[in-house]
Amino acid sequence: MLAEVKARLSEAIEKLPGSAAREVDWLLAMAKQHAVSFATGWDAEDSLQIAAINASGVLMHPDCRPTIPVHLPQQTGGFQAVNHQPEVASSVHRAIHTSAIKLAGQPALVAHNIESALIAATLAQRSVSQWIVPRCHSISLPSGISLPDLLRSVGHRVIEVGSVDGWSSASIRNEVREPADNYALITAQRVGDASDSNDLKRIKAEAGDVRHSLHVAIAAAPIELHEWITFPPPTLRELCEQTMLITSGSGLLSGPPAGLIFAAESELDTIAQSSAWSWLQAELDALVSMALAMRCWTEEPFPEASVISMLETKHANLRDRGVRLRNRLEQGGLEANVIEDGKPASLWGNGRWTLPSVQVQIRGGAESVEALHRRLLTTRPIVLANRDDDSLTLDLRWVPAELDGILARRVIGGTAENSETESDEPAALGNGSIGDDENVSQTFENGQSN
Repeated sequence: MLAEVKARLSEAIEKLPGSAAREVDWLLAMAKQHAVSFATGWDAEDSLQIAAINASGVLMHPDCRPTIPVHLPQQTGGFQAVNHQPEVASSVHRAIHTSAIKLAGQPALVAHNIESALIAATLAQRSVSQWIVPRCHSISLPSGISLPDLLRSVGHRVIEVGSVDGWSSASIRNEVREPADNYALITAQRVGDASDSNDLKRIKAEAGDVRHSLHVAIAAAPIELHEWITFPPPTLRELCEQTMLITSGSGLLSGPPAGLIFAAESELDTIAQSSAWSWLQAELDALVSMALAMRCWTEEPFPEASVISMLETKHANLRDRGVRLRNRLEQGGLEANVIEDGKPASLWGNGRWTLPSVQVQIRGGAESVEALHRRLLTTRPIVLANRDDDSLTLDLRWVPAELDGILARRVIGGTAENSETESDEPAALGNGSIGDDENVSQTFENGQSN
């Protein structure tokens, strides 16, 4: 099949652009056919597609970030071979554009990562001779470099103002001697900051005549989360109302670690037409994954195992799952109990942005708690859990329901028993996933037409 795909792609390159759309449709159909074939022999018990079961209670755990539900990336494998065909990429760009408008009210460009997005966005603003960064906004970027140091690394003049506790327009006036038209302000949000959309309004008011050109938000919410989380992070739409926004594709969006630039169409055109964009933009395989991840937040029904579906899970549902999991663990020789009103689950590990959850606490068995915890970190898929001196706790908030059976077997230490039912297997490969109603082509085209 792969040889056939390559042959058709070679033919497509030689054809006129007008025929490219038909070739894309064929490629997408082949990708889906490949996905169906892959799913037929896919073993959920021994699959690298499920890297970890996150029973830690922290969604953005450093060892297990949320990803696109397992069935979606399998539908896009054929795209990497056509990474340099503009006609093929255009349909993916349109899908991202459509989803960005739905989520943020602004179109978006996708860079290789947040650092690339920052470089592209700042280099395109040629009228800015100096960039002002408040010291309290000098965040560390995913690569480890600080925001001011990244700007300096590409030749920008950077002035840091204020202190780690705050800044004001007076601190800008004390540090900057050039006319206001020559410099611009960059602000950033640290993960866990008690911030909301009003913070940007206050920043804009405080900045006075200083141009607020860019805001970096690692923890932007794709949609309003007040229904599930008290005082949630600000949404993409709220942040984009104030200034150009740069955020991560691998945050709550659950896409690849790309850098998203949300801004007005004219601003994005300037960035896309710059000479630097050709090497800063994301590759096509990342664009496809990003398009699918954004689509997960814009189209109902929400895919199983997606972040939004886990947010929507009712506490009563988690309690029932906890009881079933406890019963299975006890049948396997473990002492376990269900905690219905224990520690809440969180989006990040700093304790902010929480919601109720249910835990299953394990206290006894044939092996010690320490040995059990160590084994779960070396099994495949690994299981992230919380351990104290005498117990191991499994939080079910960020565990997709279809993985409950695998979780139980990994904790018990055995494999599937003959008495276990098919309902214990992950539902990601059926029930509206691979080989069912939609294919990737329909996904993109429907997203563009809505």
